[in-house]
Amino acid sequence: MPDVPPIHRVLLVDDDLPFCEAVTRLLAHHRVEATAAPAAALAMLSEGRFDLAIIDVRLWPIDGLELAADMLRRKLTVPVLLVTGGDVARVREMADDLLLRNVSDVLAKPLGRAELEAAVERAVTATSSERITRRALAAAIAPPRPRGT
Repeated sequence: MPDVPPIHRVLLVDDDLPFCEAVTRLLAHHRVEATAAPAAALAMLSEGRFDLAIIDVRLWPIDGLELAADMLRRKLTVPVLLVTGGDVARVREMADDLLLRNVSDVLAKPLGRAELEAAVERAVTATSSERITRRALAAAIAPPRPRGT
């Protein structure tokens, strides 16, 4: 009998409806709920119904990094995958500077199914210290960025 992948409860926080629909299709065997509002996301996460939050970096009125920091302040232990259409290395650096130990990884849009599935599994199974170590290793092997950008 083949292994059946676990079903995770995922909260997707992004204001781009086509992106939300695409991620929901990519994670069809998981339970995905989406919201565009950071305040609604915090309320939903406070209910304890989710195994993972996938959060876009560019949100309004607060960005995804601020939302991840708010989660920590509220002692919400749900791991976070940040997604960005921008510079992944820069977002990782900012997450590290803010000591966001709940951020498991930063992924570049658009997302592929295999990449997303692997990131989801790593995020829900990793401990806080494993998430920090993985991000530090990713930063160490990333190509250098020119300063001032």
